Amino acid sequence: MQINTNYHFSPVEGVNAVRPVAAKSAVGPAPATEDVASFPNATALNQALAQTPDIRADKVARAKELVKQSDYPPAEMVKKIGELLAGHLSNR
Repeated sequence: MQINTNYHFSPVEGVNAVRPVAAKSAVGPAPATEDVASFPNATALNQALAQTPDIRADKVARAKELVKQSDYPPAEMVKKIGELLAGHLSNR
């Protein structure tokens, strides 16, 4: 593999060195159009969201059962979370 370095470049002049030329239209200004966005699936998504319960009873029941257990969360998980937090705090 060959890498060619580019040492032969010209310096870039400042922004003030370039004066943009305003383009003139031969036809005249374009007619004003209104921007319109179309979201054909938005209605279906909004309906699905409206039918989704705010509270999922099955997940709440599972969480209550886990909290009752004396070994939840597992010690290994607590250790790993502690290490992540300590690492995050030491990077500040």
